[in-house]
Amino acid sequence: MTVELDIHDDFTREAVALFSPDLVIAPFLKRPIPADVWRGTLCLIVHPGIRGDRGPSALDWAILDGEATWGVTLIEARKEMDAGPVWAWAEFPMRPARKSSLYRHEVTQAAVACVFEAIGRIERRVGAALPANWGRGYQRPACRTSDRILDPTRHSAEEALRIIRASDGDPGATMTIAGQTFLAFDAERAEGVRGPAGALIGRSRHALAMAFREGALWIGHLRRPDSGSLKLPALRLLGAGASDLPIIEGPELCRYREENGVGLLEFRFHNGAMSSEDCNTLRKAITRAKARSLPVLVLRGDADCWSNGIHLGIIEGADSAADESWRNINAMNDLVREIIETDDRMVIATVLGNAGAGGVFLSLAAGCARASSSIRTTKTWAISTARNTEPICCRLGSARTEPAA
Repeated sequence: MTVELDIHDDFTREAVALFSPDLVIAPFLKRPIPADVWRGTLCLIVHPGIRGDRGPSALDWAILDGEATWGVTLIEARKEMDAGPVWAWAEFPMRPARKSSLYRHEVTQAAVACVFEAIGRIERRVGAALPANWGRGYQRPACRTSDRILDPTRHSAEEALRIIRASDGDPGATMTIAGQTFLAFDAERAEGVRGPAGALIGRSRHALAMAFREGALWIGHLRRPDSGSLKLPALRLLGAGASDLPIIEGPELCRYREENGVGLLEFRFHNGAMSSEDCNTLRKAITRAKARSLPVLVLRGDADCWSNGIHLGIIEGADSAADESWRNINAMNDLVREIIETDDRMVIATVLGNAGAGGVFLSLAAGCARASSSIRTTKTWAISTARNTEPICCRLGSARTEPAA
């Protein structure tokens, strides 16, 4: 097997010519496969839509329309997009989550199941499950910018949340705050918060509460619509004006609870990026948890991203990227050391979401790291799965990973 990036038709042709594959799988296709490639080699395209669905924004529309059930279809490449023979399909119940989260979990799992089903059909010399043009279905256009505009006077908080989730992490939902246009990400309901539609009501750490026609939302991250702009915590991007907003209770980045003699510290950082402040927040939460006399402390990261290390966006947007890099690296090091020096109890890192860069070593600082079978890291020697149905246990100081008991 080989993995190639489809960045130009000629590179695709060259890769196919060099490797001579029996099968080409396109898991994330944004443009047509060259006709001479799919005519000479079986090419199957993962389409994140149910049978009969066609078009480039399948999952976006499913979230916007509030679909209860969605799925993945594995379609053979043809001249007309999404119109070839269907080799496999799988469905799943929709979860109230952002698009990127659904891709990481339900869509990925369904796509893998479809690929293995198709390979089984090929090995048994069985053709496609359904012929080309088996059902014309419906083709919706690509989601436009106008479909992603938030209007607090027209949308309820629930409607606005669907738009942001359908646009997160790309391209973001367009909204106007204090006369400026931004792209919004990382939203959740602000329960019990009310105010005039379109008004900023309060702040909690770097998140801002905005009122809508009915209810309010916490907006965690914003980006300017300019090309090359950075996605940053909302308060940091809005600046001094928003800093005068009243502080109210908002989303918790770290939450500690105890159950059956075990301390459980849950944390969540958007896309796993951890700024200097984030690292210090988690370190202080661990220090408070260690003040409790319990034999086990479990660190549980977000199901989408455990940690991807330091926050490159904040570093790049800082007045001095070098100084902020140094602060961030030292804050991450202090956090890791806080875990390593915990010798009065077992610390278990429960890695439910993917990890990268410093986030891998954050998990290895614990006495034991347990990972979901679907987890991938940028340091595959550090955390890997021995079997795809079991978690693993990796002890600090050992380069060997074993299935957890």
